[in-house]
Amino acid sequence: MLAAGSSRLHPEKVMRALLLIGAVFYLLPDLLFRLILIAKQRSKPRHTLAIIRLDPIGNMVLFAETCHRLVQKCRDDNHPALIVCTPSLLPLVKGWMPDAHIFGLDPQKLWQPSYRYRQLWRLHRFKIHSLFHPVVSHFHYLSTTAVILRSLPCPITIGYQTQTKGCQKIFNRVSEWHYKKRLSPSLPAEDSLPTVNHETHYHNAALAYFNAATTPSKLATPAVQTRWIFPTQHYILVAPGASHSIRQWPIGRFITVLQTLRAADPNLHFVIIGDANETTLGDTLRRHTGDYCIDVTGKTSLVETWDLVSRCELVLSNETGIAQMGAALHKKTITLTGGGHWGRFVPLPNPSTLHPLHVERPCYHCNWNCIYPLNKGQTAPCLLDISVDQVVATIQERLQSVITI
Repeated sequence: MLAAGSSRLHPEKVMRALLLIGAVFYLLPDLLFRLILIAKQRSKPRHTLAIIRLDPIGNMVLFAETCHRLVQKCRDDNHPALIVCTPSLLPLVKGWMPDAHIFGLDPQKLWQPSYRYRQLWRLHRFKIHSLFHPVVSHFHYLSTTAVILRSLPCPITIGYQTQTKGCQKIFNRVSEWHYKKRLSPSLPAEDSLPTVNHETHYHNAALAYFNAATTPSKLATPAVQTRWIFPTQHYILVAPGASHSIRQWPIGRFITVLQTLRAADPNLHFVIIGDANETTLGDTLRRHTGDYCIDVTGKTSLVETWDLVSRCELVLSNETGIAQMGAALHKKTITLTGGGHWGRFVPLPNPSTLHPLHVERPCYHCNWNCIYPLNKGQTAPCLLDISVDQVVATIQERLQSVITI
């Protein structure tokens, strides 16, 4: 005899069924749009290489040199190159690569059908032959960035072959249907991080696939309309913010670091920087230090930020885009990092001026899914392991090799 209630539908099964039905209705318009574009395709030749990089600034900076070499390869082959990035990055990317076509696409607005299909139609008119989606985490199949792959009919679609676990692995397999070529990371002969594939390993594989130059290429310098002028030409750039509180070293420790450095050397000056969401951090840091700190948090554009990094003596930052900017501009850069993405973004392959400060734990490579119970707004324990003395000593050591301030 069946137990009482055994014939009832399990709530989890019902939820999965509803999610599946919702996914089908979500994906159906993209499929119909793709069929419309296929029906309207013309026989004219298509040569454009589209590089889809709808990522935050840090990922784009790390990819910038590889992207520049791919653009140069297209130019040498007399083929147009199209870079699709978020609108906020347009001025910076245009400054880096003036020879490429730049297309701004807001991933947040792609949830709106009117915006989505209007922008996809505009992309279709570029006559894209090869679509390159250089994203390691492409298992978010229903995310807005994947809509381009689902909706645009391109003869060649290229992505990265990645390793994921659990549910991510299932969605990764589904998304791989849209890639006709998946590139494996190109590891160096002596890999110091054998268990982790660094982003640059994937970039090297892309350069090899497209037969692009592997020698370093210099990014163009974006033109700055308004340049920030400070009382001193020599300063340390401090970025106390982070994309999430779990990745943010406590602001109180930043205050102690700056106070200690200034007490040891009265000639030191600091410029505090960050985006508009980090103005409270900048204001707090400024109020607890002194006139030797200048706070421009939330007041600079990305191009102006790039310029400020290019003129500083040293960068002190959490693991953010500011740290990647410092490394790209060959500035002495100290980044305070934990184990969430250790090995994927930092440390950079040598030679590099970026120095990651960290205290390794057995739980490294957690993808910021911390195994320790944390309340909202708390910092990960691996970051809290980094002491003020450790940061101060590292900065003083690095300052000995740059211009005396």
